[in-house]
Amino acid sequence: MKEEFIQRYSRQLILPGFGTEAQKKLSASSVLVIGAGGLGVPVIQYLTAAGVGRLVVADDDVVELHNLQRQVLYGRDDIGSNKVELAARRLQAINPHVRVEAWPERITSQNALSLLKDFDLVMDCTDNLVSRYLINDACFLNDVPMVYGSLFQYEGQLSVFHLPLPDGSRSPNYRDLFPLPPPPGQMTDCSEGGVLGTLPGIIGTLMASEAVKILARIGEQMHSRLFLFDALRFKSRALRFAPHPKNPLRGNPPPLRQLIDYEAFCGISESFVPAEEEMEARELRDRMQSGSKITLLDVREPGEYELTSIGGINIPASQLKEKLSLLKGQEALILICRSGIRSARLLPDLKVHFPGREIYHLRGGLLAWKAEVDPGFPMY
Repeated sequence: MKEEFIQRYSRQLILPGFGTEAQKKLSASSVLVIGAGGLGVPVIQYLTAAGVGRLVVADDDVVELHNLQRQVLYGRDDIGSNKVELAARRLQAINPHVRVEAWPERITSQNALSLLKDFDLVMDCTDNLVSRYLINDACFLNDVPMVYGSLFQYEGQLSVFHLPLPDGSRSPNYRDLFPLPPPPGQMTDCSEGGVLGTLPGIIGTLMASEAVKILARIGEQMHSRLFLFDALRFKSRALRFAPHPKNPLRGNPPPLRQLIDYEAFCGISESFVPAEEEMEARELRDRMQSGSKITLLDVREPGEYELTSIGGINIPASQLKEKLSLLKGQEALILICRSGIRSARLLPDLKVHFPGREIYHLRGGLLAWKAEVDPGFPMY
């Protein structure tokens, strides 16, 4: 056994129940990490340091300034550069004995089955519903275990799916927790809701820990349980879950045998608001400039509104029901948020509460305003 091997991994080798055999298994393993953002950064750093044999990082994203609050592998000089290519170089410097590969591409229904099939473990470090269902189904169909993590504001969660069990079966998966996605517009990602900068480090490190245990075949894995962590209240709990009777991957024969259009499945590929209830950014500009009687209702959080706005009343979506009296009047009401997701979700209830009133939401939100009306408008 080489001296460098012993020196590099000595603190793992002397662990009770670990030893050289576990390290050799880890060093012979192959891992695909999908996502090189908040969760992916701590995962790839710790798996590289731990000594996995082959580490592939897949992501087509580039570094942006707002990433630096939590994605600590990147710096200001990296803005605009591809994340996985940067990561591969820096990981190789951490541990040259790990074969690190950068895949600067997005995992899709067209390539997932072929890309995922040759790995011992997949790490889902993505941040959206479409990717979660896609990766879950591809891993199930390929019989590849996966570690899942997700973040929102101050809360994080993780679990292990498709893990081989002693009886020959596999542990429950994401669709046993969520057989179907929520109605369109009811899920908000970090770009809309924010995330505490330290939270990805906490959940990502726990994901890496589960990966090491699975690959080295030690300890008890987090399968059949969903770990929940609340950083704001410093509370955690683990919920047990079992196979769900409505999981479309199960059955004999299973109803789902191939990957599907996950954007359509999650309601992302088409608007869930009738076109006549949407207002385009240029139309809103014209109405504002014409002096038309309208009320702008910005439903973002106060912190978002303070950073940038086009005016109007600011009532956060979470407080709207308690403050409806502030919206009395006959003028047209236009709902505004960052991307149009939150405003679209609130629109139906407001139309019920104010029947006959002209109510719209700004299609595409302030992102559309920046793209179509004011390129210099600051967005964060």
